[in-house]
Amino acid sequence: MNARLVTLEVRNLCIAAQEGERAGRLIEDLGFSIASGEVLGIVGESGSGKSVTAAAIAGLLPPGLAVTGGSVSLEGRALLSMSAGERRALAGSRIGMVFQDPLSSFNPVRTVGSILAESVMRHRGLAAGAARDTVVAAFADVRLAQPERIFSAYPHQLSGGQRQRAMIALALINGPALLIADEPTTALDATVQLQILTLLKRGAGSRALLLITHDLAVAAAVCDRILVMHRGGVAEEGTTAQILDTPTHPVTRQLLAAAQALPGVAA
Repeated sequence: MNARLVTLEVRNLCIAAQEGERAGRLIEDLGFSIASGEVLGIVGESGSGKSVTAAAIAGLLPPGLAVTGGSVSLEGRALLSMSAGERRALAGSRIGMVFQDPLSSFNPVRTVGSILAESVMRHRGLAAGAARDTVVAAFADVRLAQPERIFSAYPHQLSGGQRQRAMIALALINGPALLIADEPTTALDATVQLQILTLLKRGAGSRALLLITHDLAVAAAVCDRILVMHRGGVAEEGTTAQILDTPTHPVTRQLLAAAQALPGVAA
């Protein structure tokens, strides 16, 4: 880890399913950290535990799953010992989340702009007019054409790429310390993928970015370091160059073999 301030630190994290056929440990003694201004990619095949890890950090584990050990700290604050209300407040202000499918993540009966406006009014105390101006500016920042029109549009009226840009705007609008992007380009075509990855890298700035993906080529395009997960644990971790040039674990070699070439992403 470099000398920059550590934003996120995960130590010996354990997550278990509490009931049903999935009962048992899903994540076992997982540990990593991300510094401010750094991009860490967590890569692995389906079922390796990537998204479960992201959900635990964000406080979004589904019913039936629970953290059973370890610690998660954001800017030195222990997340797992916070109340539900404290976690909700933190999730809206210091943690930004970009999901794989923004169509299902946005409320379909509300305009996209109103969802973002509610967030800035709640977490930054802005009046309605100032909130609207802030949201329109945020839409422009993620290069959405006609941001005033986007403000009044419903999710189903936007393309997949537009919705994902709006989701990035929502994740960034309150200036979070940590941005988590969970499979943010899976449902997009290659050209839009590249645009979204560029936005994520540009939006990371001085904050920490955690990118979850099954595609090693996607991680290679934007990440400073890569952590490869396998069966709920760490297979290997290193700089992007180390993982690409000298992989040591068979699952990493398999992911490399499956990766398709992706053009480099501009900073």
